Parts: sequence; C-alpha cells; structure tokens
Amino acid sequence: MNKAKALFAAAIVVAVAGSSALLLHFNEKGVIDFQDGNNDGNVLTTVATTNSNSYQDNQDDDSDDAVTEAVDDAVSDEKISTTDVNEFLSVFSKVYFSENNTYSMNNADDYELIRFAYSYAMMNNRDDIKTEYVDDEIGYYNKISASYVNDVLSRYFDKTVSKESVFTEKTYSFFKYSDGYFYTPAADGISYTNVSISDNIAYDDNIVSVDFSIYSSGVTTDMTSQQARRASEDRYATGSAKFHVEDGNYILRYYKIDR
Repeated sequence: MNKAKALFAAAIVVAVAGSSALLLHFNEKGVIDFQDGNNDGNVLTTVATTNSNSYQDNQDDDSDDAVTEAVDDAVSDEKISTTDVNEFLSVFSKVYFSENNTYSMNNADDYELIRFAYSYAMMNNRDDIKTEYVDDEIGYYNKISASYVNDVLSRYFDKTVSKESVFTEKTYSFFKYSDGYFYTPAADGISYTNVSISDNIAYDDNIVSVDFSIYSSGVTTDMTSQQARRASEDRYATGSAKFHVEDGNYILRYYKIDR
C-alpha cells in the first residue's frame, strides 16, 4: 500500500512540474514586439504583454485587432488611450507647429504660439477670423481677437501672450496688435492633413512622454504604429513630445520635430 501511495505521489509531482513548465513556456512567449521586418531605425516600438496565443511572429492581417487591444490594455491603467494621444499631437502636426524650433514651456516663441492659435481657428472656427483692408503696403489682413488667441493658448499650453506686435525674419510673417485683435497678412491657408501616430508612450506620474511619427496621408488617429506603417508610405517626419495631464486636459510641455 505504501509503495502504491509513493508511486501515486510521484505521478502527481511529475504532472505538476510538467504543467508549471508549460505555463513558464507560455509566459516567456507572451510578449508582443511591434517592430516589423522593415528594420526602420527611426521608429521606436511599443511593447505590451497579452495572452500567449494572441500573436504569432509571422502575423497576418487578422492579428491587427489583437495588437490594438493589447496596446489599449497596456495604457488603460493610466486612464489614457493611444487614440487620445494621437488626436492631441495631431492638433499640432496639422498646423506645422514649431517645426523649425523646438518648443519648451520655459522657452516659448510668441510668434509660434500666436500662429498656432490663429491656425487652430482657421482649421476649426473659421468664422472667428475676419478679413480687413488696411491702407499700407500689405493691404489685406486677417484678424483674430486676442482673447480668442489666449483662450486657445491657455487650453493647450497653459500660457498667454502679451498684446504687442510679433515679427519674424520673413516680411509677410508677423502679427501686429490693434484694438483687441492680432492682424496678419491675408494669405492662402495650409492643408490640415498631417496626422501624428504614437510609436512609444512612457508615463511618469502625470507626465506623458511620446515618440511619434507624422503622416501626410493614409492614416487615422485610431491606428497603432504598426498599422500606420502598413497603411501609408507618406511619413512626413518624426518627433518627440511631453505633456502633462491636468483635470482631464493635456498641456504641452515639450515638442520637437525631426525631418
């Protein structure tokens, strides 16, 4: 009887050990690597963990849903989604914000800030911009209220600008203030098509750091980095940004574009 019990116990130990090894094998293979076979060194990758059978090294198109779900799960604990991040960054990429100079909250360029608010109105609230003729060498100006400008800047940057003229090195690139409005030479508008897609997101308390790519066409803000690279060859630029989350609002702290 004792011998039978010993054999039975040994069988149980073998079964448990085999089960543990199997689980360990699954855990080691349960990491999704978003990097594809293009070996694109300029694009950072996002790594998420999911169930062992949800992803294959040689994935087909059907795996995109699993990848998207995995990324959403990875950021859900932070109360922020990749789509929200993409939409926030696209507000800046659509208006070509600060592409020639790195923006930081401690070293902000007033011209770029006013131009951002002006372009934001051109894209979203065209009725807030009026055209007026002035008897000078420029002639026609577009004008926007200084209060509207500062409302937009407060929302996205937690900043305001002073009511004075802001000039650049370009003759027709300036804003001048008069009677509650910023005036700028009237010109054809730009196309607001550039979309930002997050390649990597990191969290530090309420600070979010993002490496991203900007596409000129073929992508939407609900795409993952891998889906965007598959969908479009029109990657316009790459960049990095930092913003903090404050009462549900995103406030830009840093923004840099590389082309």
